[in-house]
Amino acid sequence: MQQLIDESLQIAKEQFLGYGFTEEQFEPLLQTAKRDLERELTKLLSLLSQNPLNMEALSLNLHSLKGLLLNMGNKKASDLIVDIRSGIQDGNIDIKESLQEFLDQHLNTLEPNGSKSDGADNI
Repeated sequence: MQQLIDESLQIAKEQFLGYGFTEEQFEPLLQTAKRDLERELTKLLSLLSQNPLNMEALSLNLHSLKGLLLNMGNKKASDLIVDIRSGIQDGNIDIKESLQEFLDQHLNTLEPNGSKSDGADNI
């Protein structure tokens, strides 16, 4: 999900610059955010490969992703995660289908082992 990571980092960078911070001041924060986002996205793919799905772990992972994306200023992606998570909790959505749509929107998906694919066969 390199596209999602890059998009989120760019949004965060623009916000920091808008507040008057220098790149030297916020670069360590961006690196930490990138690492955390990569970790949670990799965890998401791993959780989705389990059968049966661990709904509690999946919900916690989506909650973490939502917070990371929102903290980075990527409200669009964060809102989509909120919608998916709400649908899971309400039992109103097909989890894999909804998350596949999310993954398809953000190609260059990280595989659970850290390699990259086109996102088409992750779920």
